[in-house]
Amino acid sequence: MSDQTPCVLVTGFTGLLGKVVVQELCRRQLQNLLPDHKILLLIRPSKDRSAAERFTRTTKAICFSKLEDTWQDLVQVIEGDLCTPDLGLQRDIYADLARRVTHIIHCAASIDFDLPLQEASRSNVDTSMNILELARKCPNLRQLVDTSTAYVST
Repeated sequence: MSDQTPCVLVTGFTGLLGKVVVQELCRRQLQNLLPDHKILLLIRPSKDRSAAERFTRTTKAICFSKLEDTWQDLVQVIEGDLCTPDLGLQRDIYADLARRVTHIIHCAASIDFDLPLQEASRSNVDTSMNILELARKCPNLRQLVDTSTAYVST
């Protein structure tokens, strides 16, 4: 196990759970309740917004309003796509990510329960498989947290 600074990769930042997880990680670090660590946010661009724009829009959520203004210094946005191999990243960026990450908190998922099965599987199963593949390649990984909905449709 390396003595490197902890590096937490969070997916799903633009969703309800992801933003609250990031807010709590930042709050605890700013209050010295956690050791210094880096928070990496893997954000997928949308049709009309870049990952950076989606980040900026999400930071306006009320959960961030009580944090010190410096909280954004704790995070780094990485534009990627969980539905694609290597998270849609160039090989060298993916390899660097795998080398740096010590913790993964996977909060990304589709919560549209009316999706066709193939699309729902791509949005929820394939993304988790791609995160597991990344985790397998992280030599310093200490913990992986995978979140899911409690909803089942028949």
